Amino acid sequence: MNKIIPGLALFTLFTVCTAAGMELASDGKTQYAIVCDPEAPPADRFAARELKMFLDQSTGADFKIVASAPDKGRFIFLGPLRQAKKIIGEKRFANLKNQEAAIVSADDSIAIAGQGKLGTIYGVYSFLENQIGCRWLTLEGDNIVPKHRTL
Repeated sequence: MNKIIPGLALFTLFTVCTAAGMELASDGKTQYAIVCDPEAPPADRFAARELKMFLDQSTGADFKIVASAPDKGRFIFLGPLRQAKKIIGEKRFANLKNQEAAIVSADDSIAIAGQGKLGTIYGVYSFLENQIGCRWLTLEGDNIVPKHRTL
């Protein structure tokens, strides 16, 4: 029986910037934390858990999910956080259409944020697929998660 993921066909990735020179993890260690507001919508909190799970599996590192970021550090900002909008650009973020996402890197941080109920999770899956190399073969959990000693 074929299953269709509702709304996936509506997804359009707005921007992907390759994080040239950024090292997310090496030898099972990371200096990055995933920032997601604990009061964010359920889909954004789910996106944070998915990103953590697949990055952990791929690198062997433990990517922490934190509620806020100190002034300095290396972060992956998820959802419409102030820091994510600053990296993406307020105008660019505001111009995203329903279910679109932007993935932008700047300095030592990455912002993944989208509009609509599922925009951010679509951005996370796009990042995992296009930058990390993950593949989802079936809805039953048949996934390919490439191992990266250095990512």
